[in-house]
Amino acid sequence: MGQNTDPLAKPDSTKKFISLVNPGKGAKWDLGSTNRIDWVSNLNDSVQIELYRNDIFYGMLNPSAFSQVGDNQWNWTIPMGLKRGNNYQIHIINKLDKSMRGKSVPFAVQGEFRWKRLAIVVGGAAVITTTAAILLGGSRSRNLPEPPLPDGQ
Repeated sequence: MGQNTDPLAKPDSTKKFISLVNPGKGAKWDLGSTNRIDWVSNLNDSVQIELYRNDIFYGMLNPSAFSQVGDNQWNWTIPMGLKRGNNYQIHIINKLDKSMRGKSVPFAVQGEFRWKRLAIVVGGAAVITTTAAILLGGSRSRNLPEPPLPDGQ
């Protein structure tokens, strides 16, 4: 009778798969922000989570996460030192069968540091100056990162 051509038909449950859901199309994640990586799978295996940029391995995010049948997630805080730009992708790779992987659509990393000189009045008389980093993200949120250590001025 032929193949099932119904586009809404469920995938063959006997074939193992990993499918990335988030980051999704058009995602823009800010440096220093925590973002949820979501995937769907039909396997109960250990996976590794990797970051790629322009289809080139960029770094390991989690060397050993567990994937279960159904929905899965892992939170990633984007390091402040990561280069801003487009064409980042997340890959979820089955540790037992490296050929089995899922990958996200490309997403962007945005935001930048601006160094500001601050004057602080202590006790009404003493003035302390320091330099602080302020994160300017692509969204309207203004998260402040950890202040830098004093440089012994």
